[in-house]
Amino acid sequence: MRRAFVPALLLFAPMVHADGVTIQVHFDKASIESLARSGERVILSGYFYGEPVANAKMQPDEVGQIYLSGEQYTILPVDQSVTFGQTLAMAPVDQVVEPYLNVNIYSARFTSEDNLLDCEIVDDSVKVLGTSEHVLNCKLIGG
Repeated sequence: MRRAFVPALLLFAPMVHADGVTIQVHFDKASIESLARSGERVILSGYFYGEPVANAKMQPDEVGQIYLSGEQYTILPVDQSVTFGQTLAMAPVDQVVEPYLNVNIYSARFTSEDNLLDCEIVDDSVKVLGTSEHVLNCKLIGG
């Protein structure tokens, strides 16, 4: 009976978009040590969006963009790669001219109510971002 049930579950597994975007997160030594000492984690927050096509059925937001989907990852403060794009495969990409991705990185605020990190961001088309790995550097605010 399990054999018949397992394949059915696989039909509902999330699809990974072929045009995933890999972000390499790099922390300076001071941020690694400080965040690890306090037990703090780091959040990578990404959202996909785009300019509406001429016949879009979805309404754009106040700045004229259509939100497609979002992904958020909580990681340890160590250098690593995170790939965005799992939700894009199921998003209404036919509603936009071209999907874009915006990624912000900040401390998870488990141990401090303030963000402790000053990190670079990425905001570009998935087509451009999907061609190579992108490094976003993080350091302590004021560091």
